[in-house]
Amino acid sequence: MSSALTENRVYFAKLAYGLILDCGCGFGLYAKILKKRGRVVGADINKNSLINVPYQHKVLCSITNLPFKTDAFDFAWTCAVIEHVKENCILEVIRTGKHAIFLTPNKNSPLELIRKLMGKKGTWETPDHERLYTVSELKKYGKVFGDSCGLPKRSLWIMLLPNRLWLFLPRLSHSIILYSDKKKLKVA
Repeated sequence: MSSALTENRVYFAKLAYGLILDCGCGFGLYAKILKKRGRVVGADINKNSLINVPYQHKVLCSITNLPFKTDAFDFAWTCAVIEHVKENCILEVIRTGKHAIFLTPNKNSPLELIRKLMGKKGTWETPDHERLYTVSELKKYGKVFGDSCGLPKRSLWIMLLPNRLWLFLPRLSHSIILYSDKKKLKVA
């Protein structure tokens, strides 16, 4: 099992139902879980990813301009994608699904701030990360939860705080999870 499949991420993947969009599906890390929850359409900008992803329905497209009708999906799943896109593509994903989940690095995680104070480059500051988000930025789109993904397995943070506790500590978390319910959303 991949270290990206944390208990909290699996919990949110299991909320998916009905017609599901796996937006930026890559090689299908969550495919096994999502396929048990409903019919899944994989969407990615990388043709090679789509060739290998285990979905029957696949669409080659950009997350900034999804070729789907508004509310075409019951659930949109977007894991480790939005940080790779320069433009804010959150509303575009939310437009396509009645519910949406986003998993992304926390720009202001304490670990990142400590690294910067030590004069080191942040772990999330990589050439392929175009845009990083904070808890405050994501709150306008829905409820934000925390996740420990990205933290060293034997770090003090992981030893002191059980996985489920991270859900309630998004500002302290290394990764963050945005849950957007269109019925409660004021922006869309």
